[in-house]
Amino acid sequence: MFPSSATIVFIISALVSLVCSILVWVLVMPEKKRPTLNAFFTFVSDVFNFRSLLIEKILKFTYLLLTLFAILFGFCAFVVSISINDGRAALIGLLVMILGPIALRLIYELSMMAVLLVKNVIEINNKMALPIKDNKEENV
Repeated sequence: MFPSSATIVFIISALVSLVCSILVWVLVMPEKKRPTLNAFFTFVSDVFNFRSLLIEKILKFTYLLLTLFAILFGFCAFVVSISINDGRAALIGLLVMILGPIALRLIYELSMMAVLLVKNVIEINNKMALPIKDNKEENV
Protein backbone atom coordinates (compact mmCIF):
# COMPACT_ATOMS: atom_id res chain seq x y z
CA MET A 1 0.00 0.00 0.00
CA PHE A 2 2.64 2.54 1.04
CA PRO A 3 5.54 3.25 -1.28
CA SER A 4 8.85 1.69 -0.34
CA SER A 5 11.71 3.77 0.98
CA ALA A 6 13.56 3.34 -2.34
CA THR A 7 10.60 4.86 -4.17
CA ILE A 8 10.51 7.81 -1.79
CA VAL A 9 14.26 8.36 -2.19
CA PHE A 10 13.86 8.19 -5.97
CA ILE A 11 11.04 10.75 -5.99
CA ILE A 12 12.90 13.14 -3.66
CA SER A 13 16.09 12.79 -5.75
CA ALA A 14 14.17 13.48 -8.95
CA LEU A 15 12.52 16.59 -7.51
CA VAL A 16 15.75 17.98 -6.01
CA SER A 17 17.66 17.37 -9.24
CA LEU A 18 14.88 19.06 -11.24
CA VAL A 19 14.97 22.14 -9.00
CA CYS A 20 18.79 22.28 -9.07
CA SER A 21 18.81 21.88 -12.86
CA ILE A 22 16.40 24.76 -13.27
CA LEU A 23 18.47 26.94 -10.93
CA VAL A 24 21.71 26.16 -12.79
CA TRP A 25 19.99 26.72 -16.14
CA VAL A 26 18.69 30.13 -15.09
CA LEU A 27 21.50 31.42 -12.84
CA VAL A 28 24.70 29.86 -14.21
CA MET A 29 24.26 28.80 -17.85
CA PRO A 30 23.47 32.13 -19.58
CA GLU A 31 26.51 33.83 -21.11
CA LYS A 32 25.47 37.23 -19.78
CA LYS A 33 25.78 35.91 -16.19
CA ARG A 34 29.33 34.57 -16.72
CA PRO A 35 31.25 37.74 -15.71
CA THR A 36 29.48 37.85 -12.34
CA LEU A 37 30.15 34.21 -11.39
CA ASN A 38 32.73 33.18 -8.80
CA ALA A 39 35.40 30.56 -9.61
CA PHE A 40 33.26 27.55 -8.69
CA PHE A 41 30.25 28.61 -10.73
CA THR A 42 32.51 29.60 -13.63
CA PHE A 43 33.79 26.01 -13.56
CA VAL A 44 30.20 24.72 -13.44
CA SER A 45 29.30 26.97 -16.36
CA ASP A 46 32.31 25.72 -18.34
CA VAL A 47 31.36 22.09 -17.68
CA PHE A 48 27.72 22.44 -18.65
CA ASN A 49 28.45 24.66 -21.66
CA PHE A 50 31.16 22.20 -22.79
CA ARG A 51 33.90 24.84 -22.81
CA SER A 52 36.29 22.34 -21.28
CA LEU A 53 36.27 18.61 -21.78
CA LEU A 54 36.27 16.52 -18.61
CA ILE A 55 37.57 13.49 -20.49
CA GLU A 56 40.95 15.20 -20.84
CA LYS A 57 41.33 15.58 -17.08
CA ILE A 58 40.06 12.04 -16.46
CA LEU A 59 42.55 10.63 -18.97
CA LYS A 60 45.45 12.50 -17.35
CA PHE A 61 44.53 11.26 -13.89
CA THR A 62 44.05 7.69 -15.13
CA TYR A 63 47.40 7.79 -16.93
CA LEU A 64 49.15 9.00 -13.77
CA LEU A 65 47.42 6.42 -11.58
CA LEU A 66 48.10 3.45 -13.86
CA THR A 67 51.71 4.47 -14.53
CA LEU A 68 52.49 4.70 -10.82
CA PHE A 69 50.70 1.39 -10.26
CA ALA A 70 52.73 -0.33 -13.00
CA ILE A 71 56.01 0.96 -11.56
CA LEU A 72 55.15 0.06 -7.97
CA PHE A 73 53.69 -3.33 -8.89
CA GLY A 74 56.70 -4.17 -11.05
CA PHE A 75 59.08 -3.08 -8.29
CA CYS A 76 57.25 -5.13 -5.63
CA ALA A 77 57.14 -8.18 -7.91
CA PHE A 78 60.84 -7.75 -8.64
CA VAL A 79 61.83 -7.45 -4.97
CA VAL A 80 59.64 -10.35 -3.81
CA SER A 81 60.83 -12.62 -6.62
CA ILE A 82 64.48 -11.81 -5.84
CA SER A 83 63.92 -12.68 -2.17
CA ILE A 84 62.51 -16.11 -3.06
CA ASN A 85 65.07 -16.75 -5.83
CA ASP A 86 62.58 -16.82 -8.70
CA GLY A 87 64.44 -15.37 -11.67
CA ARG A 88 61.50 -15.66 -14.06
CA ALA A 89 59.18 -13.62 -11.81
CA ALA A 90 61.97 -11.07 -11.30
CA LEU A 91 62.22 -10.63 -15.06
CA ILE A 92 58.45 -10.20 -15.32
CA GLY A 93 58.52 -7.57 -12.56
CA LEU A 94 61.33 -5.73 -14.32
CA LEU A 95 59.46 -5.83 -17.65
CA VAL A 96 56.27 -4.51 -16.02
CA MET A 97 58.29 -1.65 -14.51
CA ILE A 98 59.82 -0.74 -17.86
CA LEU A 99 57.27 -1.69 -20.52
CA GLY A 100 54.13 -0.90 -18.51
CA PRO A 101 54.62 2.89 -18.46
CA ILE A 102 55.69 2.87 -22.12
CA ALA A 103 52.55 0.99 -23.21
CA LEU A 104 50.38 3.22 -21.02
CA ARG A 105 51.96 6.34 -22.55
CA LEU A 106 51.21 5.12 -26.07
CA ILE A 107 47.59 4.37 -25.17
CA TYR A 108 47.27 7.76 -23.43
CA GLU A 109 48.70 9.64 -26.40
CA LEU A 110 46.35 7.88 -28.83
CA SER A 111 43.40 8.78 -26.61
CA MET A 112 44.59 12.37 -26.30
CA MET A 113 44.91 12.65 -30.07
CA ALA A 114 41.16 12.03 -30.34
CA VAL A 115 40.44 14.59 -27.60
CA LEU A 116 42.70 17.19 -29.20
CA LEU A 117 41.08 16.58 -32.57
CA VAL A 118 37.67 17.32 -31.08
CA LYS A 119 39.01 20.43 -29.32
CA ASN A 120 40.54 21.70 -32.57
CA VAL A 121 37.31 21.12 -34.49
CA ILE A 122 35.39 23.03 -31.81
CA GLU A 123 37.93 25.86 -31.99
CA ILE A 124 37.72 26.01 -35.79
CA ASN A 125 33.92 26.06 -35.63
CA ASN A 126 34.01 28.90 -33.10
CA LYS A 127 36.39 30.92 -35.28
CA MET A 128 34.32 30.44 -38.43
CA ALA A 129 30.92 31.39 -36.95
CA LEU A 130 29.49 32.16 -40.37
CA PRO A 131 25.77 32.70 -40.79
CA ILE A 132 23.95 29.79 -42.40
CA LYS A 133 22.66 30.57 -45.87
CA ASP A 134 19.23 29.55 -46.99
CA ASN A 135 19.34 26.55 -49.36
CA LYS A 136 16.87 28.24 -51.72
CA GLU A 137 19.33 31.04 -52.45
CA GLU A 138 22.10 28.60 -53.42
CA ASN A 139 19.89 26.72 -55.90
CA VAL A 140 18.85 29.86 -57.79
